[in-house]
Amino acid sequence: MQILLANAKIMFGKADRKPFSTPLFQTVADTLAAEMARMDVEELARQLDCSKKIAAENWQRYHNFMAAQKMPALLAYNGQAYKHLRAHTLSDEALRYAQKHRRITQIVDKRKNRKKKNVSNKPSRTICV
Repeated sequence: MQILLANAKIMFGKADRKPFSTPLFQTVADTLAAEMARMDVEELARQLDCSKKIAAENWQRYHNFMAAQKMPALLAYNGQAYKHLRAHTLSDEALRYAQKHRRITQIVDKRKNRKKKNVSNKPSRTICV
């Protein structure tokens, strides 16, 4: 069985458990975070298509990315599905199972005016990690 979850907008800064493995794309993530850290807040806001407040939060995350505490992805997100999953209550064995059988997706939709009723809800690109 495979479990597919969407990521969440809110992330925790730390967890009480260490990861069981190295993320599959850690090298790529390190490279991308370093590239994003070179941008200023205004450029990040344009690239991420978000407010300057959210861009400033992410600017800080990118600058602290290498030193940030690593944690299991199931414990990092704070969204509706993750709250009901109650990952913090899972045993180490259950977290290891989830590590092998779940995928977290990131949907990137760069279209303008996506809130209009006549615009399709289909994502323009899906990245699975």
